[in-house]
Amino acid sequence: FETAAQDIFSLLTEAQEKFPDWPRVFYLDIEGHVRDDGRLTEDMVELQQEFLIAAMGKFFTALALPLVSVVNPDDQVNDLPDELVLQPPDAELPDDTAWPKE
Repeated sequence: FETAAQDIFSLLTEAQEKFPDWPRVFYLDIEGHVRDDGRLTEDMVELQQEFLIAAMGKFFTALALPLVSVVNPDDQVNDLPDELVLQPPDAELPDDTAWPKE
């Protein structure tokens, strides 16, 4: 999960640097990470639901994922954080690294 999340964030920042403020659509194919019953592993479901849709979705115009394809109903956010900091799911966000800063 962590490697995939960092790779996706790197692609996002590269796209913003090369094509500032252009609409972004992220297409995701997942190889492997399949359980015996043919479903994706929990990490890959979490990557799509919690990371891409819930956390990073605002930075894209649309997402085309194995679970679902979605279009952002709002304007794409182009003000990207400087880095991606991943924390355990139940951890409180420290004020000094919370984003966006108010």
